[in-house]
Amino acid sequence: MGSQTREAVGMILRHVLLNREVMKVDSQIHRFTIFDLSQKVASMLRHLHLVFLIIPLLGWAQGHEEEENSDPGETSMGVNQQIWLDYNPNFEYSERLTLYGEAGFRTIFPNEWYRFIVSANARLKIKPLFLKKGSSAQQVHGGLRIFYTWNRKQADGLEARLFQGFRVDLPDGDIFNFRHYLRLEERFEFGFDGRTTVGLRFRYQLTSRLDFLFEWTKIPKKLYFPVSIEFFFNLVGTRQFNDVIRITPGAGYVLNENWRVQFDLSYHNTRDGIEEGFTTNDIVFRLRVHHRWKKLPGKKIPVNDLE
Repeated sequence: MGSQTREAVGMILRHVLLNREVMKVDSQIHRFTIFDLSQKVASMLRHLHLVFLIIPLLGWAQGHEEEENSDPGETSMGVNQQIWLDYNPNFEYSERLTLYGEAGFRTIFPNEWYRFIVSANARLKIKPLFLKKGSSAQQVHGGLRIFYTWNRKQADGLEARLFQGFRVDLPDGDIFNFRHYLRLEERFEFGFDGRTTVGLRFRYQLTSRLDFLFEWTKIPKKLYFPVSIEFFFNLVGTRQFNDVIRITPGAGYVLNENWRVQFDLSYHNTRDGIEEGFTTNDIVFRLRVHHRWKKLPGKKIPVNDLE
């Protein structure tokens, strides 16, 4: 009887020790998993600009699959997907004058058109005309944008677009900053079928940054999070691309003082003809590369001043 008791006690002790070892190993695994996960998240955030290259490709793949499964004779009236790629150079000519431009490519899925863009623009800082308290230096903008649209189901088009704009940051604080941008555009659209239209529209864009929401996190300071909403008032419509509203959250990464990349995910509501009834809803994946060609000596410019 004594030997049986000793065996039973031994089995119980071995069971207890085994459970302690299992719990210890589980605890180590848990700690390792949490640490490993935090390291991976930090690494992902530090290299977020690489993710910007992947997301548009995913959108392209999904749109390409939808195009293959759709009827070629149908025009989508639902939610389409667009890919926008932009290169935006800046050249600081003087303390007040900055020249900037754009070279871009855009397309839509299903593939109904491809669009190529170049522009030459300028902005000039001026003395505040109004709202002097709480606002930054006010700016006037102007330039010329050229759009060539290769349409698959109708004649190609060439558009020359002149614009004049006014921009002010109000309020212009460290935490709350709202940028107001008003723009008037004169649009001259030349169709390769011989048709020509002239359009006129007014745009108002409100932009801010949500960086202050992430101050308590360990997100790298080189990351920033812009968000904007833009309203379009088509006073005289053209044959294509009569936008109504755009809502755009985004994320950017500052590589250095001369380079930054930004990825935007936008919702666009657009009227694609002069008639009021034909509208589209688009989800736009946009990758922008900003490059400062020349920086004035000793001058530190906020990253959001890059166009």
